Amino acid sequence: MNLEKDNQSTSIYFTSRRLAIIGLFTTIIAAIIAYYFFLESQKLSVLTYYIHPVKAIVIDSTRSSKFEIYYDGKEIKSSITTVQIAIWNEGNLAIKMDDVLKDIIIKTKNGTPILEATIRNQTRDVINFKLDSQDIQNGRLGVRWKILEESDGGIIQITYIGSPNTLFEFEGIVEVQGQIRELTFPGKIKNAMEQYTTQRKENKRFGIMFAVLFLVYSLLFLLILKVKRKSKIIARSKLMNKLFKVLTYAIPLLIIMIGVASYYFLYYKQTPNPPFGF
Repeated sequence: MNLEKDNQSTSIYFTSRRLAIIGLFTTIIAAIIAYYFFLESQKLSVLTYYIHPVKAIVIDSTRSSKFEIYYDGKEIKSSITTVQIAIWNEGNLAIKMDDVLKDIIIKTKNGTPILEATIRNQTRDVINFKLDSQDIQNGRLGVRWKILEESDGGIIQITYIGSPNTLFEFEGIVEVQGQIRELTFPGKIKNAMEQYTTQRKENKRFGIMFAVLFLVYSLLFLLILKVKRKSKIIARSKLMNKLFKVLTYAIPLLIIMIGVASYYFLYYKQTPNPPFGF
């Protein structure tokens, strides 16, 4: 009689816990789907720009050179650097020039002169990207287009006087959106040795994480073996009840840990890029 009651209580406990977990995950999935469709129903224009973190040094003034650089009849003794900047519409509502309340300007933060600016790429010819270079001597470059629909945009390459440390910023206002959205590189640009060291540290973290998971599952496996070796059925039933409790809390916790780790390494640390790439 006691054995039957223990088995029945264990079965009821396990079933109720399992239903609770299934209900929790179903609720979370339903909430995510509802939020996704809510976002899809919103019509927004999101003008976005991203400055490529790697800048090409054309001339390095810190190193001795026999070259003499002249631009427009004037000798340049400073460094010359090239940068690529992506600009696109990340929203689902088209952006026309009539929607621009204040002109879109790319400018160097300290007024460093821009030597040349070109459009390296645009997603479609109908966009009709145009650059206004009238004030590039003061480090200001205007950007215009005909229409930017969802994921429409282009790459602008700028050659300027200054080092890779020169900062760029955007000014301009789009109707409803307001300020232009900026994407930034989450980390810092590393040399070969720094990349190697960082990779070793990340591999070590992954190794520790998987070792912990392996240890946890090994302990659970040993616990199951211990249950099987028990001679008394009643004792085995009680231990099984405890095992079910452990599994009920351990498995969701492990799933959450793996999910958080996956999000961090796959999304947070991922290098941002425009939808059409560089």
